[in-house]
Amino acid sequence: MPRWTTISQVAEEIERRSDKRTFEDALPELRAWAERVRDWCSVAALRKAREAEELEKYARMPDLWSMVTRQDLGSDLPGEQEVENTPFTAAEQAEIASHVDEIKQRLHENLELTTAQISGVEQKLDDLADASKRVGRKDWKIMLYGAAFGMIVNDAVPAHIVQGLITTVISGLGHIFGLAAMPPSLPPTA
Repeated sequence: MPRWTTISQVAEEIERRSDKRTFEDALPELRAWAERVRDWCSVAALRKAREAEELEKYARMPDLWSMVTRQDLGSDLPGEQEVENTPFTAAEQAEIASHVDEIKQRLHENLELTTAQISGVEQKLDDLADASKRVGRKDWKIMLYGAAFGMIVNDAVPAHIVQGLITTVISGLGHIFGLAAMPPSLPPTA
């Protein structure tokens, strides 16, 4: 059965046929065409209804970005006090460097790490010690978390060792950042 798009095309097809059918003969084809048009209209209406439903659902969703920008998100860690992004004092820089050296010594005692892994962690720690001389407290803390997260994501060092490094840094230097509690533990890895 041919598919026509307009009634005039149906009429033209009837006239072109050599058997010269009458309109009544073509009526079943015309009804089939009308049924297809009705089906198409039903599908279009159904699509519009679904789109309207999706738009309504979207309109009812809370705007999370505006909520984030309106709210005070608080601190990163439990018990953390708000700290300005002020530069470290010379004494604090020396304390950070001393603590980094202490952590580097402990790394060599860890039998789980290869020489390459120890070297990579030492480089990150040296970068953090140097950064304490040029960036503020908040920026340094972000760099610490970024370095730790990068080591985990890049699978450079096992996650439990990175967690130990962060715990050691925070326990030794937390007072600089106004921390009153330790950060929550990472979930165990498989």
